[in-house]
Amino acid sequence: MPTITIARDLLFRAMGKTYTEHEFDELCFAFGIELDDVVEDAGKTMYKIDVPANRYDILCLEGLSRALKVFLTMEKAPVFAALPDVLSVNVEASTLGVRPYVVCAVLRGVSFTPDSYQSFLDLQDHLHRNICRRRTLVAIGTHDLSTLTFPVVYRAVAPDALKFRHLFAAENSEPQTLRQVLDEFRSDPERSHLREYTDIIYDKPLWPVLQDQKGVVLSLPPIINGAHSKMSVSTRDVFVECTATDLTKAKVVLDIMVTMFARYCAKPDTVERVKVTFPHGVDTTESQEKLYSMVTPVLGDRDFTLPVADAHQILGLRLDPESIAALLDKMQHKSEVKSDEEILVKVPPMRADVLHAVDLVEDVAIAYGFNLIPENDPPSHNPGKELALNQMSDLLRCELANAGFMEILTFGLCSRESAYAHLQREDDGTEAVALANPKTIEYQIARPSLIPGLLKTLQEHKGEQMSNGLRLFEVSDVLLLDSTAETRARNSRRVAIMYSGPSDGLEVCHGALDRIMQLLNVQPSPQYSADGAAEAERLRGKNAVLAGTYVIEAYGSASPLSRNSGASPATYFPGKGGLVAWTNAAGKTVELGTLGALHPRVVKTHGLHYPVSCLELTIDAFAEIA
Repeated sequence: MPTITIARDLLFRAMGKTYTEHEFDELCFAFGIELDDVVEDAGKTMYKIDVPANRYDILCLEGLSRALKVFLTMEKAPVFAALPDVLSVNVEASTLGVRPYVVCAVLRGVSFTPDSYQSFLDLQDHLHRNICRRRTLVAIGTHDLSTLTFPVVYRAVAPDALKFRHLFAAENSEPQTLRQVLDEFRSDPERSHLREYTDIIYDKPLWPVLQDQKGVVLSLPPIINGAHSKMSVSTRDVFVECTATDLTKAKVVLDIMVTMFARYCAKPDTVERVKVTFPHGVDTTESQEKLYSMVTPVLGDRDFTLPVADAHQILGLRLDPESIAALLDKMQHKSEVKSDEEILVKVPPMRADVLHAVDLVEDVAIAYGFNLIPENDPPSHNPGKELALNQMSDLLRCELANAGFMEILTFGLCSRESAYAHLQREDDGTEAVALANPKTIEYQIARPSLIPGLLKTLQEHKGEQMSNGLRLFEVSDVLLLDSTAETRARNSRRVAIMYSGPSDGLEVCHGALDRIMQLLNVQPSPQYSADGAAEAERLRGKNAVLAGTYVIEAYGSASPLSRNSGASPATYFPGKGGLVAWTNAAGKTVELGTLGALHPRVVKTHGLHYPVSCLELTIDAFAEIA
């Protein structure tokens, strides 16, 4: 939930009423927000208020005070007027490869105070962090209209093609190329807050810019505005532009910006539209055809039909349509009862969070009062239960602990070196999920195997008494790349066992493998054990459910298996490492994991003084069978 900080006295002045801290806390709770903290800053009492992430309209003093006043029926929801467009912005096709969309608006005759101007800037910051996804989807630019000559052009150019003075440049400084500006922001500690935004376009061959008719650079989105059109408290006419990679979100952001601050215009709640032309055409969600020009912002209400029966069923209330309509009006909607079964609701442009009639039912619940809704037993009972995979994992943990192994829990991230080079494995880049911006070399990738974590634990405890050896195990997930998955990656549940002691202890890990398979009702293959077939027949005679057979195949033998199991032949001592293969009831053979005594070089790399053996198995497929 975003947290906004508002001066208490400014908020109460905007609402026209004062509250005690307890009273305001109760009001926030009733409205569905939370007074998180009260702090003193420079002699002012500041309220830190948590608001829902989708309520973009209450991220500033203006929106919150208006929403609360309408909620308390102190005033009615505003009606916004849109003036015809007299200004235009032309978009060139060169922007298609970087940020193809721009929407604009004008606020005329604005009367800012230092407090309202700061709120204007703060709202942009909140929107950038929230719906704009740190400017990757939408970037907001605001300019002093009196400094511009229209029509404005939005184009993409080479990084060294233009020069301009950015917003923070000294008054008498020389213009810089676009690349010089971004290089400064990437290296100057004083501009560190802009560093992450430079990554959005830095590697692109063309960078987006807005220029007025005279060629003056207004802004370099999504990074910085130009000094030429810099705003101040004395600015009277404001030009707002939102460049974006998502047209829908750009329209939402523009609507929020102008509906929050149109109250300060010479004609309150009046916005001047701007015509945006796309010679190349853009696809829109509203039309199946390409759009070659649009006038923004629309500022129109959206019509929804709320079935009265749906409100009754969801809330467990029996309210008449007039009462439901009155409650919706408290949430800034305009409602009209069409019949005893339906209510026509006009949703204002700043309420972008309303996407479906069920959102209107939520507004009815808020306006009615959550604490006033009677408690009822649900009409159906659908208890949850533990996933089969988690249940099986917990049972395995208990059995391995009973067998004398100590459970550990290691980090889900590791370095590439520990996952590959330290295990004498090749890293071809097709297995591990890499972090885009790792903070340390220790956490570069999501672990593709549990073995590095077990070895690191042994490394940290190599001074422990080794008379009986250390027996460790872990049952956790690894993360692997998978082009067939929706997210291009998948989790895999594995069990790993490691022994370190005076002897290599391979028989300890081998015995653990046999015990795990026994618990899963998987029998040894006849080629692995002469008694395997006889044991399977014995169990069949007892009507036991068999889950197939398993075999240990030595590395180096001919096998159709993939050998993609967190280790490689070079990881193990020659002749003491192999694959664990499982043939299921349908006759399909799959690779489960590896078993073996680690190669002395692997042991030495980790600074260990005793031999080490380990076992790692993938157990996802056994969950439903178990």
